[in-house]
Amino acid sequence: MSKEYASNHPKARKTGELIGHLITTVAGVLEMGAAVTEAVFGGVVTSTGALAPIGVGAIVQSTVVGTHGAGVTFIGGSNSVKSAKDLYQMFKSEGSNSPTPKKPSSQKSSKPNEKLPETKGTGDTASIKAGDTTKGGREFTGHGAERANERGFSSEQIDNIINNNKNTRVKEIDPEDGSVTWRYQDKRGNTVITNEWGDKVVTVYSYPQSANGGNYIPKK
Repeated sequence: MSKEYASNHPKARKTGELIGHLITTVAGVLEMGAAVTEAVFGGVVTSTGALAPIGVGAIVQSTVVGTHGAGVTFIGGSNSVKSAKDLYQMFKSEGSNSPTPKKPSSQKSSKPNEKLPETKGTGDTASIKAGDTTKGGREFTGHGAERANERGFSSEQIDNIINNNKNTRVKEIDPEDGSVTWRYQDKRGNTVITNEWGDKVVTVYSYPQSANGGNYIPKK
């Protein structure tokens, strides 16, 4: 996946992308219109007889231009629809009251279906609540806030884990509902799971769980 969702302003980026696709679609339509005009001109010239070669050439060229215009229009239109749907989902996700994902993806472990136990952290993060945001603009879901408090992850630490590990993040797709999340993990195993657009903190934990009971692992 591209780096679009790593942006601190994903909705603005997606809006710009949508506008670009719409412009491409309009350009394709205009190109098709020009092709039709050229085809009509070619037909008129061809009917004169004397200028038939010129008319035939114009018709052939209009066919090529029209085909290209149709292709551009189709691609631009398809991409516009996709970008519009993505943008709608972004605003829909933002408008919901800190939704808790059905089954957020987590770090793969050596044992199939291994789940991290609910443990208490030692970090000073008890003030984090659903709807709070980090300095980087990432909003905590109810589940994300609860896990950050339990496992000792501060807002600053969460921002650092995401910002410093964008190049190695892993895309995960829930096999049951198809929801997409991103997993960011530092070298010590501290892990942050965000939603598809990277603007909501879904959950946090450290891996492997045996290293620190799932709690934040500080630098030694």
